[in-house]
Amino acid sequence: MTLKLNQRKVFGIDLDNYKIDKRIEERLAGSKSEEEVLVFGSSDGVYYFDGKIVKKIAVRNGPVMALKVFDGKLYDAGYYYEIYRTMDSKVVAERDDWTMALEVLGGVLYDAGLYRKIYRTMDNEIVAKRDDWVMTLEVFDGKLYDAGNYGRIYRTMDNEVVVDLGKPIFCMLAVPRSVLGN
Repeated sequence: MTLKLNQRKVFGIDLDNYKIDKRIEERLAGSKSEEEVLVFGSSDGVYYFDGKIVKKIAVRNGPVMALKVFDGKLYDAGYYYEIYRTMDSKVVAERDDWTMALEVLGGVLYDAGLYRKIYRTMDNEIVAKRDDWVMTLEVFDGKLYDAGNYGRIYRTMDNEVVVDLGKPIFCMLAVPRSVLGN
């Protein structure tokens, strides 16, 4: 990407009002790709790996179970009752149990977990309720899906069961059919 002289916006970010975090530049120094780092959750916080070094970027009081980029910012949740904007540890939502999944669809961040509900995270609106723990959220074919200990996959917004497996479902991933070798 090339910046033009006097360019004021990049990817929708107002450069006049954007504060550069020098720590981010330090984190990316020496990276194989300055475009990407590997971010991961552990038992005590959020870390990143740039191909050479591991750095802790956030401390949490329990295991981090979900990470998601939303609106250009990193969010985390897990075995604690808060959902955080990771880099400044701002609490954006609080729940009454652990959060297991974060997902983005249509410019909206969703969360789900042991509280047996799926929320629109930023306005705390409940969009669906389940009879057991929600373990995973995934976008497939432009729609949000949820699954968990209840052994079914729901098209979340329609509350329609699309798969009834009869045993817990812990994760989902939408992939091109070619990945399966078919």
